Amino acid sequence: MAFRDELATFYRRNGFGEVIGSRPLTVPVYTGCILVPLPNIEARRRYLEYHDLHHLVTGYSVGRIGEGEISAWELGSGSMFISPALGLMNLIALSTGLLLEPRRMWCAFRRGCSSRNLSTARARAEVDAGRWVTIDDLRRYVIERPMHFAQPSSAVIRLSLWLFIR
Repeated sequence: MAFRDELATFYRRNGFGEVIGSRPLTVPVYTGCILVPLPNIEARRRYLEYHDLHHLVTGYSVGRIGEGEISAWELGSGSMFISPALGLMNLIALSTGLLLEPRRMWCAFRRGCSSRNLSTARARAEVDAGRWVTIDDLRRYVIERPMHFAQPSSAVIRLSLWLFIR
């Protein structure tokens, strides 16, 4: 099945509807264990489809824990260095997972450190141009293929998460 078809199925299965990129003024996001309506900023809309593709290639769910895991994974794969706004959104979504399942968040972060993400301008353009046909093709590109970003910054993030979990 083509990954666009799988993405449409993912949206239907999770109750997101048929329309991609709807523009409500706010979106409910768990911050800690409280559901908070946050502004639906342009950066969120720009990266949302690629974030959802990350769910498909990693297998992380869209529930409280799964959103925390995908956020930890995205941070590990360098989202903060691609866009500070994206990194901040990931930190907010990660907060619930850290409270409920800190070890799973750490595992997802570590997995992200050895993966690429689809948030770079180049990767987004390649997705949009149809470089990959299936989720399996996309998965082979993304999983366990490190992005090359500043190691000192990565080490600080890793240490901070490790200290928080301990």
